[in-house]
Amino acid sequence: MPAGFAPRRTLQVYPNHRDGPLPEGAVAGLMKAYARAEPGDLLLLHAGVYHGPFVLTRSGTPEHP
Repeated sequence: MPAGFAPRRTLQVYPNHRDGPLPEGAVAGLMKAYARAEPGDLLLLHAGVYHGPFVLTRSGTPEHP
């Protein structure tokens, strides 16, 4: 994480194939969370296997990396 970075919000991300319900507001799947992400968001990946491949092409802004 860049020095001085304070996320606007944190998206809790879990693998698609997880046993049990997700915590409130959490997202199942990296690409689903990526689609919801906005500049300045932090995607917090929880333990597990994330099946790819993944193509991440979007960028933040100077104010919200």
